[in-house]
Parts: sequence; C-alpha cells; structure tokens
Amino acid sequence: MKLYLTLFLALISFQSLGEELNRCFYDHVKDAIELNRERRGAYSKETNGASEKISRYLIIWEKLILLKANKYDRKSSQFQNLGIPFMCEDFIDMRETPEIITRTAQIPRGYLNIYKPKTKIIKKNLKASLKIGYKPFKISIVRELEKLKFNKSYDCLLRHLLESLLRTADLAPRYIAVAPQGKKQELDKLIKKYLRLQIFGISQAVFIDKKARSLQAEGVPILCNDVPHVPLSDWK
Repeated sequence: MKLYLTLFLALISFQSLGEELNRCFYDHVKDAIELNRERRGAYSKETNGASEKISRYLIIWEKLILLKANKYDRKSSQFQNLGIPFMCEDFIDMRETPEIITRTAQIPRGYLNIYKPKTKIIKKNLKASLKIGYKPFKISIVRELEKLKFNKSYDCLLRHLLESLLRTADLAPRYIAVAPQGKKQELDKLIKKYLRLQIFGISQAVFIDKKARSLQAEGVPILCNDVPHVPLSDWK
C-alpha cells in the first residue's frame, strides 16, 4: 500500500513539474494581462476615463484566450520534450514591450480614410491559404501587413496578431522537418489548429482597434505601445 501511495505521489509531482515547465502560451497571455492591468490606470487618468472601455475589452479578450492556453501547452509538451519548441519559440517576451507613454503628438486621421480592415475578407483569405500550405499562408499574411504599413499608430492589435501568425507560419516547416516521422502529421495538425485560433481572434482585434482609434488620433498610443514587435525567429 505504501509503495502504491509513493508511486502515486511521485506521478502527481512529475505531472505538476511538467505543467510548470510547459506554460509558454499561458504565461505569455498572463503576462499580457498583468501589463495591461498595470497600464490601465495611467491611460484612464490621461483620458479622463475614456480609455477604460478599451482596456476592459482588451483584458476580457485576453482572459478568454487564457482559457484555451493550457490546452495548447499540454498538447505541445510532447514536442518540446523532443527538442521542438512549438508554443515557446512562437512568443516574444512581454518585457520587450515599449515603456508606457500616455500621450504623443496628434496623429493624422487621413489613414483611416485610406484603409479600413475588412475582417471577414481577411479571415477568409487566411483560412483559404492555410489550407493550401504554409508558404501561400505566409504570402497572404505579408499582403495584409503591407496594407498596415502606412501608419503604425492605428490597427495595432491586428498588426500584432498578423506578425504572430507570420512568425509561427515561418517556424512551422522547420518544426515539422525535425519531428520524428510518426509525429509529423500530428504536429502539423496542432500547429494549424493554433493558427486557426489566432485567425478567429482577428475579429476581436479589429473590434478593439476600432474602439481605440479616436484616442489614438488624439495622440494616446493605447494598444500600439502595449505590445512587443514580433519578428521572424532564427531558430534552426
């Protein structure tokens, strides 16, 4: 009986350790929530409360993502144990986020008349290209990012999400290439499921971006100054 109890406790300890070592997605989102909670008050003070709704929408969205994060962390752990850092290499440390600035110069509004993201079209194009393969998917992402290059003071959550999609899409073939033959298909399916989750989030990103435009035009860099740039990875 004592032996079984010892083995049972050891198994629980091992599982707990594994969970602690494999929380890259969860920790990234949790760090984002903490950062936005910390900055919420400063923006609210600067805008006489006008930014409160934006901060609330953002944090609620992040909390919803957090509900999914543990699931992906668990499923990706087997690949991390094989030396494939899926779900860890895909994120940029939130400490890379720029220092908070609550007011800058007013931003020209002309850009808003040039481009307004069409959520349904963006999602449709990305989903269709992902079905074909990672290369056409990357091309579709780059096309969308090109539309956002004219003014980096608006549509910042959408840009952040697209950069994140591009980073994972760029990493995906390298992850799969080094996976054991019997695990390649499983990894491919998991990566694409994660990418589709991000594509689904584009609707929320665009919604919150729109809510922030009037304050951003007044020189309040909310959202834009609250996410790190997501470059491509040089892993492998």
